[in-house]
Amino acid sequence: ISAARLDHPLQISAQASFNNSPVTLTGSLGAPAALLQGGKAAAPIPIDLNMQAPGSSLTVKGTAARGPDGRPSVQAAATSDKIDLDALLAAFAKPPPSHMVWRP
Repeated sequence: ISAARLDHPLQISAQASFNNSPVTLTGSLGAPAALLQGGKAAAPIPIDLNMQAPGSSLTVKGTAARGPDGRPSVQAAATSDKIDLDALLAAFAKPPPSHMVWRP
């Protein structure tokens, strides 16, 4: 995550591996300073994120803001061309605890 200053948009780029399956996250968030106005309502900042996981992709676009009561809120739409639940479940499956593995 990088930004030149708090009043500049954040650029996000992450690569990881979960159970030997690659996962990437890229995108941007508007300048976080707009949300740090002492709890007062501030202008919304844009959210634009893309995630790639085994056989799946997800895009999230919307805004984040601080309401008049100071509480944060997010309004966004998530879209996907493809979600391979079998691949995701396999990537997130936990191996059995070592004390439960039978070894001859």
